Amino acid sequence: EEDVGSVKKELHIPPDKKVILYAPTWRDDQHEAGVGYTYQMGLNMERLREGLSPDHVILFRAHYMICRLFDFEEYEGFLYDVSGYDDINRLYMVSDLLVTDYSSVFFDFANLKRPMLFYMYDHQIYKDKLRDLYFDVERLPGPVIREVKDISGDIRELERTFVYDERYRAFNQKFNPHAGPCSGEVLNYVLVYAII
Repeated sequence: EEDVGSVKKELHIPPDKKVILYAPTWRDDQHEAGVGYTYQMGLNMERLREGLSPDHVILFRAHYMICRLFDFEEYEGFLYDVSGYDDINRLYMVSDLLVTDYSSVFFDFANLKRPMLFYMYDHQIYKDKLRDLYFDVERLPGPVIREVKDISGDIRELERTFVYDERYRAFNQKFNPHAGPCSGEVLNYVLVYAII
């Protein structure tokens, strides 16, 4: 709790706000010559603000390959650009819920056993024309949305009904087998090498 408070203070997030981490990956087809990879926000931020404010804030963490971002000024106090924040683990720690798409961040976040929502609004295009997926989305430890929509209702529903269920448990057993038995705890292992 002390570390969470420290990160919120560092990012100027009011202590009573629920924190949603939005961490999408880059798209191969969103590229500008001489600029690099850009990102077209798949979320309607105005609707999100209407549906989630005033008790939530969103931390937006862009993939490191993305050069041009969203204009954040209009949503000051609700949407925080944390793309340049060095330690994403501290962002996981302070987040109550993760919204992502095809990014690998969900493997790490799953160790916390907190709710995740997969906003794959371009799922068919990504699967068929860009990079495809490593496994079927049915194995993901959270709801999958495959259309462009206002997800504020989905977020509130997930917050209300979330349980660490068998699908989530099976995901962690497969991909995070060293997670501790207590929710949100990860065992620390110390490797000792004998020098002969």
